[in-house]
Amino acid sequence: MDRAFELMLSEPRGPVYVTLPREVLAERLSSITITSPPRRHMASRAFPDPSSIDEAAQLLARARRPLILATGAGRDPVAVPALVELAEAGGIGVVEVDPTHVNMPSSHPLHVGYTQSSGVDPLLGEADAILVVECDVPWYPQLAKPSPDAATIHLGVDPLFARYPMRSFPCDVPILAEPAAALPRLTEAVRRLVTPETVAARTAEVTRTHHARRAAWAAIVEAQRGWKSIGFAAAASALGEVVDPSTVVVNEYPLDRRFIGFDRAGAFFGQPHASGLGWGLPCALGLKLGDPAKTVIACLGDGAYLFNEPAACHFVARAQGAPVLTVIFNNAQWEAVRSSTLGVHPEGWARGTAQFPLTSLSPSPRFEEIVKAFDGHGERVERLPDLVPALRRGLEAVRAGQQAVVNVICSRSAT
Repeated sequence: MDRAFELMLSEPRGPVYVTLPREVLAERLSSITITSPPRRHMASRAFPDPSSIDEAAQLLARARRPLILATGAGRDPVAVPALVELAEAGGIGVVEVDPTHVNMPSSHPLHVGYTQSSGVDPLLGEADAILVVECDVPWYPQLAKPSPDAATIHLGVDPLFARYPMRSFPCDVPILAEPAAALPRLTEAVRRLVTPETVAARTAEVTRTHHARRAAWAAIVEAQRGWKSIGFAAAASALGEVVDPSTVVVNEYPLDRRFIGFDRAGAFFGQPHASGLGWGLPCALGLKLGDPAKTVIACLGDGAYLFNEPAACHFVARAQGAPVLTVIFNNAQWEAVRSSTLGVHPEGWARGTAQFPLTSLSPSPRFEEIVKAFDGHGERVERLPDLVPALRRGLEAVRAGQQAVVNVICSRSAT
């Protein structure tokens, strides 16, 4: 077990599978001695090669439009303020790419947005120097890619993702180090090379983009307030009204980060890129068990909720005293399959006939009733004005020790 913990907590971190021969497992055990503390320790923090830091700093300093892309840097909370300092030191915009964690406070003027699993950010094509931080898929080449002349720097504990069987993104400067160790050194080097005038000009340009994009996102939410049904953007915005510093949000697909902001490291956990459907609610339970003082919200699509084996999860929540609030974005269909079909066959039979086989989840079950079988609180919401009050009631139930489900009946259109 000591060996398992040693490997699990050493970079690159990950799960460890422990198995024993059945003869050992079946052996009669009369006593056990546990050495405390064990004489095994995690590997020391990985620091960067100084020459790589200098080379990267020079590329970022002389660029006209540098850009930072980040996915999982926020796994280490220390890396979040370090990334902020680097962005400020160089006047560099930050885009979160299908983020699994909070990498940069969303309200910061140098935070310019997100790319979801199929999104395209026009800033990518304009950038002439790109810093990729803990990001396995920084862009989708068929949809968009940087200029061939753009310099690319990859920073992470395994910046080239050596264990991936296929990955072909260009890399001019690899920085093999933990972001929390490398980013402050890169910040110092950039400060030495960039003039205050350049930083001010870059910051002003990025800040304009920050405000323009948020105005556009707010307009989407405002437009959906007039819908008869609940739009995904409006639902995410409503959820943003009820989160507070004690809240942790777990997202399995439906929550669009453009419409709900997170400023605190550790406030958001997105689906790991190696996982499959059924991850969200067990993750939320694990977070609640690991830190009972936190209020945990699991955001799931209706299909994802089915894949999460809700009866098993609600049983565990009750048995272990780990109440969480589950918010179901219910549009009665497999949105991921429908979107993928349109992406591959934009002019195909499915679009022309509005028929998408194997995507319908109608008639939708009354998911809010399932949790009641486990002494939980359940509500169904069909009107946007009723959503925030229902979410508040769900959070009140959770904070009183009772798990809750809010089944939000959404429009079939994701946006």
